[in-house]
Amino acid sequence: LWTLMDFLMPGFLGTREEFQKKYQRPIKKMFKPEATEAETENGQKVLNVLHNQVLPFIMRRLKANVMMELPKKVIYDEVFKMTDKQREVLQKVRANINLDTNEIDENTFKKLHNERKVCIHPSLVDESIPKLIEYSAKLTELKKLLLSRLGFGGGNLSMRNRALIFAISRKTLLITQEVLLSTLNGITFSVLDGKVPEKDRPAIIDNFNREDGPDLLLL
Repeated sequence: LWTLMDFLMPGFLGTREEFQKKYQRPIKKMFKPEATEAETENGQKVLNVLHNQVLPFIMRRLKANVMMELPKKVIYDEVFKMTDKQREVLQKVRANINLDTNEIDENTFKKLHNERKVCIHPSLVDESIPKLIEYSAKLTELKKLLLSRLGFGGGNLSMRNRALIFAISRKTLLITQEVLLSTLNGITFSVLDGKVPEKDRPAIIDNFNREDGPDLLLL
């Protein structure tokens, strides 16, 4: 990015060394598996600042605008209720949140972040909770989706489906593997997350794109 922007507008993002110190290092640090919550939050802030700076110089086009042969995207919104265990943990999280606009601090944002974790699986907030699929409405619905609408429960092999599963964090991918995919016999998958070195990523994608590649790619 620095090379391109420095060619278009020399000095806009500073020198290469300044760019690495101000943007590149904090952003890379937040994607490391061992990154702390503070490093992740700081990296996201830095990424947002960089995004806003270069946004006026980037033209974004949808694939549908340049590849007319692509089928129309169909979006389904699945709405479902939390499990009792999720509601129980959510109430504990919310009980400690002070939403007085004059007193919102970093700790409050951390608790709000925990609300999102509860929506995935309550064990992400309370490690004493067993990693059972029935405690997560989202993973339960994902299992139904894979086995029914996407047909991974069996059927005509000539109509084999493939799917990408996107998640907000690596921990979400890990719990999806542990709680859900480990219980589905016959379903194969690959993982492409922040722990995978850049040099190994093309091979994972190429393998998934093969006709005999894995059923799912988790990103």
